[in-house]
Amino acid sequence: MAFGLRQQTGLSRKNWRDIWRMIIKRAPKQQRVRQACMLEDLEPRTLMSAVTATALSPTSVELNWTHSAAETGYYVLRSSNGTNFTQIAKLGSSTVTSYTDTTVLSDHTYEYEVEGYLKTSITASPNVATVTTPMIAPTGLTATETSPTSIQLAWTNKDTTTIGYYILRSSNGGSYTEIAQVTSVNTKTYTDRSVSTGTTYSYRVEAYSATATSAVSNTASATTPLFAPTAATTTALTNTSVHITWTDNDSDATGYYVLRATNGVLFTRIATLNSNSADSYTDSSVASAHTYQYEIEAFNAVATSAVSKSVAITTPLAGPTAPPPSLQPASN
Repeated sequence: MAFGLRQQTGLSRKNWRDIWRMIIKRAPKQQRVRQACMLEDLEPRTLMSAVTATALSPTSVELNWTHSAAETGYYVLRSSNGTNFTQIAKLGSSTVTSYTDTTVLSDHTYEYEVEGYLKTSITASPNVATVTTPMIAPTGLTATETSPTSIQLAWTNKDTTTIGYYILRSSNGGSYTEIAQVTSVNTKTYTDRSVSTGTTYSYRVEAYSATATSAVSNTASATTPLFAPTAATTTALTNTSVHITWTDNDSDATGYYVLRATNGVLFTRIATLNSNSADSYTDSSVASAHTYQYEIEAFNAVATSAVSKSVAITTPLAGPTAPPPSLQPASN
């Protein structure tokens, strides 16, 4: 480091040593040893390899280096502007050749230097290692279907440099496409109104700042329901059979469930029709002189609709039974 400063000033080696001795005399006691080391090392030894810096996470950076001499230990220095370096660690072992800095902030750029020291000299690393920490990804993403054609997302922002968000969507679980950009850091919800009925969608959210984009959030999925059919009529064909008809309201339906109740509350599925063209059903398991309520649900491979509005019917009484021929009056 001292050698680099001398080069920048253009001073001769003798003049530079005289100036440095004056600095040492005026320095606080705790700084004199280190400055004396720098004086003795005006022409630094090239013993250390280049330092590498890797962002392990938004709030940690790992430094690595090697050396070819038995150093006593190392100083780790850091800068956030590339000019003013501050010592952030002193490692008192020659066998330690890595250091993890856990005092960094997300979405910031840092420069690092490492100096190996002996009792009388300091060896500077031959380079400055630069690294930019990533942003912290949003967390807690949820997806809730609010209608057959809308899904609402909500998430939590975790990074102080966030200025907005990207919304990513997949309809097959593999390929995600950006569908929207939220330009306010304080808006942490989004309603997707471009979905189709009876379809499963997966979502992820990225935060972005003026200079970076975070990793994706957790994945949240939701399945939109189908539109419910309209139950139109019920007709008592006989005292033991009822015919129900309905109107389909969703082209994505592949079949229908027929549900029945006798008290208007507890509905039981009595039939499954695996045809998207089915629009009626005859219930032949009813009893005479009973009231029944019916509801219809549409379904496909991934979703079911809400139930239709229920329709009710009361089966008629059974007619009188004809007497056996032996009891019938004789004809004239």
